[in-house]
Amino acid sequence: MTDKSYLPEGGLFGTPQNTEYISSREMLERAMREGRILEALAVKCDCTEMTLTVDLGGMNGYIKRDSAAYSPAGEEIKDIAVITRVGHAVAFTVTGFFTDADGRTHRIRFTVRHERWLRRCTVELEGIGRFEGTDIRFGPFPRLQNNPKGYETELIGNASWIWVRGIKGDKRTITVEL
Repeated sequence: MTDKSYLPEGGLFGTPQNTEYISSREMLERAMREGRILEALAVKCDCTEMTLTVDLGGMNGYIKRDSAAYSPAGEEIKDIAVITRVGHAVAFTVTGFFTDADGRTHRIRFTVRHERWLRRCTVELEGIGRFEGTDIRFGPFPRLQNNPKGYETELIGNASWIWVRGIKGDKRTITVEL
């Protein structure tokens, strides 16, 4: 088992390493830097937007509909596929924390669609207009042998991550393709 492979859900939940990573913001930030796949209990589904809430100890995590269930070939995810995940361990990667200069956390809505089989990742951001610029790290992707689009990249182990920096505007959709 590797730290970067999605396996049947439930295998990581309750393990000492997973428990340590979801125990504090510092460890969640570390998991984000490492691109580590974690698991937590889905405790609620907002049935208006079909967003799962996962219990991360002292804070909550949110998984949007598009990331909450697998959909082959871009088919629409059915509501029941998201709702039935409540009460079960769900796998996820941490994609960000957002606070202002005073340390206040702001609600920023983002949706991630990572289509590894197409070697593409799209992020939709809303609520970032009050920041001077937002940086997003996409991945993990298989190790890049070449970089024809000239992306800023970061190599961690056998995985490549792509950075897009200085995103401005309140509502943006950013896609990286290899």
